[in-house]
Amino acid sequence: MCASGGSPIISITVQVSYDDNAAWQDAALTGGPRSEYQATVHHPAAADTDGFVSLKMNAVDADGNSTVQTLNHAYALKG
Repeated sequence: MCASGGSPIISITVQVSYDDNAAWQDAALTGGPRSEYQATVHHPAAADTDGFVSLKMNAVDADGNSTVQTLNHAYALKG
């Protein structure tokens, strides 16, 4: 998987935070490197679900270029 004219992605991680980015947990990834990646997150127990989920992705291509993208408050959890 690569951007138009770019080098292929050789490493990708996705993390999830339930506490406004104080702590991050790795999300399970499937797919890639020649197909789409899919991240799976496991939400906290029902008693702890009020709040927001933030997501962070880190990708590195074959040329050593990297990018980190963070999506704060990607979606809300309601208990």
